[in-house]
Amino acid sequence: MSATNQTDNMKVNYGLCIIGAGPTCLYALSGLAAILRRRRFELSVTIDIFEKSGNFGAGAVHSPDQPTTNRLNRIADQITFAPDESNLAPDYLLEPHERHGFLQFCRQRFQRTGEEAFRVTPEDWPPRCVHGVALMECFDSYVEILRSIPGVSVQLHTAEVTDLIPIAGGYRIVFPDQYIVADHVLVATGHSRNRPRAGSNEERFAQFSRSTGKANYVEFAYPLELNLSEAAIPPGSALACVGQGLTAQDGILFLTEGRGGIFHSDGISGFRYEPSGREPRIISLSRTGVFTRARPTNEKHADIGALEHTGVFLTEDTIDRLRVHRGHPTTLPNIGVCRQLDFELDILPILKLEMFLVYYGALFGKSFLKRLICEAEPLVESFILSRPSKLDIDSTDELCRQLEPFIDEAVEILEQLESGIAISSLQRRHVGLDVEDIASAFKSFRTTLPLGCSGAPNDHRFSWDRMVEPISPRSYDGPNTYSAQVVRFMERDHAYAAEGNLRNPEKAACDAVWRDLRPVLAYAIDFGGLTADSHREFLATYMRYHNAWADGGCLETNQKMLALIRAGIVDCSTGPSPQVAINPGAGSFRIHGQLTGAVHEVETLVDAKLHPLDVEHDASPLIQAMLRRSLIRSWVNTSANGQQFQPGGPEVTRFFEAVAADGKVLSDLTLLGPVTEGILFFQLGLARPNKNHHVLNDVLCWVQHFERRLTQHTIAQPSHKLTAKS
Repeated sequence: MSATNQTDNMKVNYGLCIIGAGPTCLYALSGLAAILRRRRFELSVTIDIFEKSGNFGAGAVHSPDQPTTNRLNRIADQITFAPDESNLAPDYLLEPHERHGFLQFCRQRFQRTGEEAFRVTPEDWPPRCVHGVALMECFDSYVEILRSIPGVSVQLHTAEVTDLIPIAGGYRIVFPDQYIVADHVLVATGHSRNRPRAGSNEERFAQFSRSTGKANYVEFAYPLELNLSEAAIPPGSALACVGQGLTAQDGILFLTEGRGGIFHSDGISGFRYEPSGREPRIISLSRTGVFTRARPTNEKHADIGALEHTGVFLTEDTIDRLRVHRGHPTTLPNIGVCRQLDFELDILPILKLEMFLVYYGALFGKSFLKRLICEAEPLVESFILSRPSKLDIDSTDELCRQLEPFIDEAVEILEQLESGIAISSLQRRHVGLDVEDIASAFKSFRTTLPLGCSGAPNDHRFSWDRMVEPISPRSYDGPNTYSAQVVRFMERDHAYAAEGNLRNPEKAACDAVWRDLRPVLAYAIDFGGLTADSHREFLATYMRYHNAWADGGCLETNQKMLALIRAGIVDCSTGPSPQVAINPGAGSFRIHGQLTGAVHEVETLVDAKLHPLDVEHDASPLIQAMLRRSLIRSWVNTSANGQQFQPGGPEVTRFFEAVAADGKVLSDLTLLGPVTEGILFFQLGLARPNKNHHVLNDVLCWVQHFERRLTQHTIAQPSHKLTAKS
């Protein structure tokens, strides 16, 4: 609390402190406003909110001051700032006119001010800074609602909390030269940054950079305006950007468009780049050797309820049945008995089948999809009831493989049509299939293929392996041929993305399963749903597939990456599995493409990836203080066979209560949002409207828990004062 409005003898019945005021805090405030106004508790409530960046509502990640080149990878009408009726918690909702959606905000702001930045259409992929403005204004409106409730006060602190000290009845929250005391603490600190692990390559790179004074190692790309400035990375210097996802794309655009380069629309492949002369030379590299796939045009926003995929076989009911018949029972602390699944043995075959079905539904039409589903039903039933075996690891395609004869039949129909056989004649031969529907669907697909791409139906079969490795090692023999294959792959991917997430088979399959069914994956994985070994493998392998196939940048951003490659500003010749080494003699970093033979010497090495949550190595003083005081512990997934996996995040209960080092549940110390990643799956996403979104459900679960704690609180304590540290 500020010293200007707090007297020494003033006492508050209940104090809530929220640390971190990004989107998670914003969502929580909407729920708090709803319950505090509805219940009218017979005690006063003070809410202290800390945000070190000063961007209340946006935090640092969504800062309104960040470069305009940073874009969201979510379209405008799929972003909301509060729970809605789809979340099935009517008592915890604000009135409809009080809730805010991003698109609604932009329209109102544009009507009021005429600012072009807010001329946003439903299908636009907006700049992150515009999203930040919306978050902050929405935050202000929720705070205004809270302050209008009798007995509720809200205080904002632009400061970093550095320590959390347990005291009788609550916690002392320490920030520079001051502290406050609160009954309940919510930690919602958002994205994390890690200190390099001892003995890691990252530590060696940092030490080398410090010792030479010449080599420059950037441990974390953000904030771009500081870490990637022209002073730090001069024009013409050589830079290696490790990572080819969203963070890397932000950095590359900041180093090019952000330095005065201009992208001109060419009407063919997207853009042509005109350099400013201030760019560095950028070597782009990653484990896969290619940028994440472009997000497709979103055709589902027209009617989300009707068009989003709800799952044929990959459903929560299927997960429940798999646990009964194939699960491995174990008891996890604060979770209870859980029948853990093996992702590869139990879930992956059904996930692949789901993608297979969506793929061919887009390629060969709806009637063909219905036939496939009918044929698949007994296969899936048999699979669920069967006993898993480690031998099955090589048979994750078996459900799809048993349906291949029907794909053969459809391909044969299309080839015979191509040879001149009439549809009516073919329909008589293939009674169980709608030949005209198959022909129409495939014709629609073929008309959108990029120039030079085969139109033969057999060349467009569903292939998991091709998606995992889009550029075959047999297709290149050096840096130049690999670069040519990257361009060809990106051209094809961009054509697929332009076709959309309903019409293009590959984009439809990825979007339906890895985005629309993400809540089903969370249902399977959260709170120890997978065995320890399987959980480790899922994060190491399949989460990368998720990021590559369904969580990339928008089409425009990816087209800009292609334009930069063609302009010679970005070099992708290193290829997959690159090696990065230090070169002490030259005072530089050496990049070697193991499969392409490319070699590059660079002055600057940038880690352009989001750091995974790892509380034991987190750079946050608060997280380290909580560990030191034994208020939190890293969660360990333990299976019945004794295998363990520690994903990195803290242990929390289903009500988001912290679990202390001794195993005690701390009901008045809670954590929510990205800081819970590990025991929970995919906490980094923004909230979506009308989707019963898991991020908002988590927030509502916390609000319900806080309401219970508030109800139980009968004694007005502790004294809540702003005090100078001695």
